[in-house]
Amino acid sequence: MSIIDASRRLQLAAAASLALGLFSSTSLAFAAGEDYPNAPVTVVMPFSAGGAADIGARLLASALSDKLGNQFVVENRTGAAGNIAYASVTRAMPDGYEILVSYVALDACAHALTPDLNWKTEDLEPVAMFTVSPLAFVVHPSVPVSTMSEFVDYVKAHPDEVNFGTPGMGSFVHIITEIMKRELDLDMQHVPYSGTGALMPDALAGNIQFFATGPSSILSHYKSGALKVLAVSGDERAPELPEIPTLKEQGLTDIPLDNWYGVEVPKGTPEAVKEKLEAAIQEITSDPAMIAEGERVGVPMRFLGGEAFVEKIAADRAVCTEAIKAADIKLQ
Repeated sequence: MSIIDASRRLQLAAAASLALGLFSSTSLAFAAGEDYPNAPVTVVMPFSAGGAADIGARLLASALSDKLGNQFVVENRTGAAGNIAYASVTRAMPDGYEILVSYVALDACAHALTPDLNWKTEDLEPVAMFTVSPLAFVVHPSVPVSTMSEFVDYVKAHPDEVNFGTPGMGSFVHIITEIMKRELDLDMQHVPYSGTGALMPDALAGNIQFFATGPSSILSHYKSGALKVLAVSGDERAPELPEIPTLKEQGLTDIPLDNWYGVEVPKGTPEAVKEKLEAAIQEITSDPAMIAEGERVGVPMRFLGGEAFVEKIAADRAVCTEAIKAADIKLQ
């Protein structure tokens, strides 16, 4: 055999191998979407069990299990303010069998606070948002106001005398409150805690006069009169607090970031898998029974998918980055 013939045979073999590889890859990608899921799916939750985020994740996982015919199992991977979970999913096999419950504070704010995180936003692909939880704006009863508008006037009349508590430096609630301070021209002193549970005793004692949190975490204290709720964020009143008006209803500008949770997958996950997940989440969040159950447990169903969700994350990231810079928020 001549050198030329041998070279041609090698070229033909390489071409055949490449064609077979492409065919196999295409077939596998098609099969991944066509048969997905044909094994249990791990739903990675960045926060501990029992909180509102975890409840929402388990509600969604249960519905996805019923809708798609295989088990979606929530796994709480806590630590580093959620960044451990994010990093682990960016390194997972991009086949749809490990998906992430994503959160606005991590997607939009984490890299502005800590630029050298060991995960990158471009290594995740957004699938759909499934809930937006309102924030309740709360004061101690010793503060002589009953609406958010009255509170704004009170703070302006008592500059630097009001303490506001947050679950920690650089937390989503801290960033939101700093935005509110700037937009409403309020002088308040920040008191950071190690979580909402840690700040609650001081809130009940009146050592901090103002804080923001999810409605479910203060509902019993509100009903007992131990705390007052002045307003809620969002376009609609919170199901748990139907008598409390929104910021917009009180003539105030709403906060520019939604307290949302969504689903994301590792970069490179087949389009067919993402489309199947997105369609299932859209059906789940529009189901009347699921909407009612979400409202009952404090997880309002709100869907946003496809490019609209991608654009929202980008817009929220710009708002959060600017707010962190303006307030000079730095993690120690």
